[in-house]
Amino acid sequence: MSVVQTVRGPVDVEHLGPTLMHEHVFVMQPEALQNYGHVWGESYWDEDARVADAIEKLRAVRAAGIGTIVDPTMPKFSADVVQMPEERYGLVFVFRVFDRVSYALVMSASRPVAPRDVVRTP
Repeated sequence: MSVVQTVRGPVDVEHLGPTLMHEHVFVMQPEALQNYGHVWGESYWDEDARVADAIEKLRAVRAAGIGTIVDPTMPKFSADVVQMPEERYGLVFVFRVFDRVSYALVMSASRPVAPRDVVRTP
């Protein structure tokens, strides 16, 4: 089994799906604003607006069938490391709970469930 490290932990390559190999989701740096601010406008530096815009566009990419994107942006070219938002993609029935582990049955899922995925009460 071959795995790749992702922002959500290791994932088996068979679960990646169609992949876009070189996509910069964010490049929020002063030099970009200085050089391209006249093209992008004042809202370029509004982080809340950029995050909302990115989420909308990433959801559209997912809806179009893309399973994975590779963002090669190095931390020095981005103001912060961006935490991926949680996304509901399934329903589990938790039937046995212990201190360090719980057992659950996946009732439905729109994509493969991966190690370290988060389960929350709806």
